[in-house]
Amino acid sequence: MIFESLIENENTNIYFNEWSKYRHAVTSYIIESSKTSPCMSTCKKCHKPSLAIWGAGQCNDIDISLLSNYFNLVLIDCEQEKINEARSKYIKNNSCICTDIPFWNIDHEAYELFEAMLVDALPVENITRYIDEYINNQRKIKYNELPKFDYSIAVGLSSQLCSRFIALLSNYKKNYNSNELNFLYNYFSSLNKTAVKSMLEALKKMTLKLIIIGYEIKSYNNDFKEEQQDLKYFSGFRHDSRLHFDNTLIKSSVSGNDILQNDLYSLVCDTNKYILSNQNFFIWNFNKYKHYLMHFVNVSLLN
Repeated sequence: MIFESLIENENTNIYFNEWSKYRHAVTSYIIESSKTSPCMSTCKKCHKPSLAIWGAGQCNDIDISLLSNYFNLVLIDCEQEKINEARSKYIKNNSCICTDIPFWNIDHEAYELFEAMLVDALPVENITRYIDEYINNQRKIKYNELPKFDYSIAVGLSSQLCSRFIALLSNYKKNYNSNELNFLYNYFSSLNKTAVKSMLEALKKMTLKLIIIGYEIKSYNNDFKEEQQDLKYFSGFRHDSRLHFDNTLIKSSVSGNDILQNDLYSLVCDTNKYILSNQNFFIWNFNKYKHYLMHFVNVSLLN
């Protein structure tokens, strides 16, 4: 089945060396973003703040070994084997726990059944009805009963929430006509909105001070000149006083992130609870074929 190969391809350990520069930039950014906190210290006698890494995976894009000197880490992921592996590999002290907070809880069996429905070319209405029922039957999280984190970071997570559905559908396109495919792609676009809102809700409910969100704003196919020009241009927004998500910052070309941009813009511009405290841009050399321009946004909770 295609789903099994998708899971195998999500193994990022092969990119550890290739991501070295990006990993250093992201980790340094996290530390610098948190230095203004009064509880920030490497002194063993001082309380270390908590940092939750959402969608942590195998932690090849963030140096959790270095971060453990500054924070009590919480690795959050639905794939428990991956974060347990990362903790065993990179953490040499007790300042790290692994857990799952199922704000968007799609298990392997759900994907396998979805693939089986595609294989059998079931009517698109049957497929969407099944997914709707699955989502609606998810247990609601009682956030008020859970511990809170001082800081939270989620990098590349918003683009992954529905990516397995899209990848599976792309492999079975031949089983459906163009109208049916448009129907399904529009459906998953709508589902992305629900998923991203669930992610932001979890981050807001469980974070006390600072939320750092990193997302892919643009992808490149071996066009070094264009990505460097874009990096220089967008870096001009770093010290601005508000997010330019309306007319001057391009819409992300990565599914799910355009929704995230709108919701982040509303969060910092249309509410009195959060402010934009920092932002930055990095190039992520994901592999030899694909690079991303990453936008990192710091959203601070107002007292």
